[in-house]
Amino acid sequence: MLARMEKAAGQLIWRRPVVEDIRRGQHMIGQVRVYGGVSGVGVYLLSGVGVAIWCLALAILATHLLSRRLRRGVIAPLAEVAEVAHVVRTQRAFDRRLPRADIAEIDRFSQDFNALLAELEGWHVSLTQENEVLAVKASHDDLTGLGNRALFERTLEATIGEAVRADTSCAVLYLDADHFKEINDSHGHAVGDAILRAIADRLRASIRQIDHAFRQGGDEFAIILAAPIGQDDVQGIIMRIVQAMEEPVDLPDGRSLTASLSIGFAVFPDDGMAAGDLLRRADAAMYHDKRRRRSINA
Repeated sequence: MLARMEKAAGQLIWRRPVVEDIRRGQHMIGQVRVYGGVSGVGVYLLSGVGVAIWCLALAILATHLLSRRLRRGVIAPLAEVAEVAHVVRTQRAFDRRLPRADIAEIDRFSQDFNALLAELEGWHVSLTQENEVLAVKASHDDLTGLGNRALFERTLEATIGEAVRADTSCAVLYLDADHFKEINDSHGHAVGDAILRAIADRLRASIRQIDHAFRQGGDEFAIILAAPIGQDDVQGIIMRIVQAMEEPVDLPDGRSLTASLSIGFAVFPDDGMAAGDLLRRADAAMYHDKRRRRSINA
């Protein structure tokens, strides 16, 4: 079959043979006829097809190896960059870092990205600390470090809510420094500030860890006694505060001065169910105690 195909192809391409006479002198003694064949062309074509197949196989293998290197050296690091960027954006995880890359350009990009993350982490920490400082300043008194009136109101509402859920009691104390205006006028504001700071320190030391002390402004203070607490517990804390205030306060000029507090309290729910009711009862009790002290001293 192959021979017939080669013969037919040869006759199609070379229809007539190449003829060359053989002479000796003037006489023709023979003739050479050369017929074209495609057997060599077929071998050439088959060799070309084989070489092409091998080249294609080598190209496929090289492409596969190159794609793996491209995926490992370029696509995977870029995917890691995208993942880290997403985590940083959504979770503020500025401590994440990219690993080293095999390709120098990608590795340089990764290290620059890590340096940027380090700077962002530093800025984020600094900003967080500044926000915390601002939050403390917004909710605390600068002089004494106690919570201010706004924080007192929020804490009281939350404490009453916890007492309601636990079906128990909490309490609020109102405190006012006795004769503070006279102390300020006689000894100056530096002495007055020292008295206020000493009062704040002694209030902190007299209450439980779960309780909170606040400066309402001027020489007025407040304490929230967290649930559960009873009348006897409240009286015990008041006694500790009174005893703590009996210790003289050391003044900046080396002298010492004794300060006292007028104290009133109200207990939830006995003295009121709402924060406003408790505050009015505690304030009224505090002024009653102040009038009692003045009558005793008079």
